[in-house]
Amino acid sequence: MRRKAVQQTEEQQPKKHKYNATKAVFYIDSEQLQKIDANEYKRLKQSKMEGYEFYLFDSYHEGLYYMSKLLPLIKKGKITVEMQPKFVLLEAFTTSDGKKNQAITYIPDFKVIYDDGRQFVVDIKGMEDQKFPLKRKMFEHRYPEYGSLKVMKHVQKFGGFITHEKYLELKKLEKKDK
Repeated sequence: MRRKAVQQTEEQQPKKHKYNATKAVFYIDSEQLQKIDANEYKRLKQSKMEGYEFYLFDSYHEGLYYMSKLLPLIKKGKITVEMQPKFVLLEAFTTSDGKKNQAITYIPDFKVIYDDGRQFVVDIKGMEDQKFPLKRKMFEHRYPEYGSLKVMKHVQKFGGFITHEKYLELKKLEKKDK
């Protein structure tokens, strides 16, 4: 009997994303960003809510970056933004012995295009998984027209959004000062 109660409690808890990121919804009309759990994210993704236009973000910080850094430039007409563009890093192929291999793809958070034609790609990361450094190298080699991939991290104590490289540098200095 006790086991059944534990199972019900676990089922009632919201599902967590594999990296524990809090999902978010940005309502376009009101320009409000709201944290949501995985169940609400799934429900919104599947439904077309009448009268509401919104963007769903895989993480709250992704939505915060869009709202605070990109949206003001969009409103001024300086940039356009493509959300979650897909880049093929290596095409699908078949080996000489007939084994099929899937394509390797990379989907960053934003592709930003300035009105003068310059473009860059931004990815918001809480932490990098094991595959990311390799995908980053492959992306930068395959798509040099975008320059270096801009990997941003939100760290309150360092003033908000900073590049991942700057974060590592500041952490190193912080550790050195201690």
